[in-house]
Amino acid sequence: QEVLIRTLRTLMTPFLPPFYRVFMGGIVPQYDPNNTRVGADPKWLGDTVQLVRSKLPLGEAMLQPGRRVGPWPYAPSLTAVVAPYAFGFLVGPAS
Repeated sequence: QEVLIRTLRTLMTPFLPPFYRVFMGGIVPQYDPNNTRVGADPKWLGDTVQLVRSKLPLGEAMLQPGRRVGPWPYAPSLTAVVAPYAFGFLVGPAS
């Protein structure tokens, strides 16, 4: 499992996983300097989301750091459509 996670992180670059969490999981990014786990939200993403939060009329209530506002209804369908093409090379052709 660790090899798969490392491979996916390499393929997806450092920029895609945080956005995937936002748009598919509905999790508001939260920067925590004490969080040393791989895949923690980067500072630039947490700062950007908080800047957007301060500009929106309902941002204070809805976009609190770490809050889960999803999962979004489109997430399973989008994953079902994209996954076979995006990850087909990892397992080879289907037969």
